Amino acid sequence: MPYKDPEQERENARERQKRYRRNNPAKIKEIEHRYNLSVKGKSKHVRFREQHPERCNDKAKRWREEHPEKYKEVYIKSNHSEKAKERIQKYKELHPDRIIESQKKFMGTDKWKKINRRKCNKRQRTLGYNELFENIFDEPVEWHHINNIDVVALPVDVHRIYPGKPVDVHRDNFMYIVFQLYPELKKEEMVRSLSTGTSPVLG
Repeated sequence: MPYKDPEQERENARERQKRYRRNNPAKIKEIEHRYNLSVKGKSKHVRFREQHPERCNDKAKRWREEHPEKYKEVYIKSNHSEKAKERIQKYKELHPDRIIESQKKFMGTDKWKKINRRKCNKRQRTLGYNELFENIFDEPVEWHHINNIDVVALPVDVHRIYPGKPVDVHRDNFMYIVFQLYPELKKEEMVRSLSTGTSPVLG
């Protein structure tokens, strides 16, 4: 048997692979798709993303910039379909600690600060901001809308006891706290102000 150079054999094999890929693109794409959906393929992709997050992020960013319409279509399909909502909800229930940690990390970024500023500016454009009383607390506060015009200061921890949506439920839940902290507010006037959108008369 004639001697075969191992290096030359490897080079010939690479050339055959390249030639096969060029001549059978549809079949190669189908094979890659099946592999990517397999457990082994998914595990490989996960490991690569964990080891090279910057490369993955840069590649994804370039693709979004080059294909904005396709990205929008894929994003809506991936995140707004009923199946996607069920998957996201299930993930939140199974991994609450991961969600909290991810939110904390995101809230420290410049992107979050920009989004929060835009949200606050939008809210202040649609709502009044009449401070009925001076801030009486020595701790951090948030200004709570008792109606669409007037605000009172509440400690941050207290103000976040109840979620902000729906707005009417949020305000109703805080009424008893507001009356305890600000006895100058007349309950009858508060009821009237909520129904008419005007400022209450202070007693």
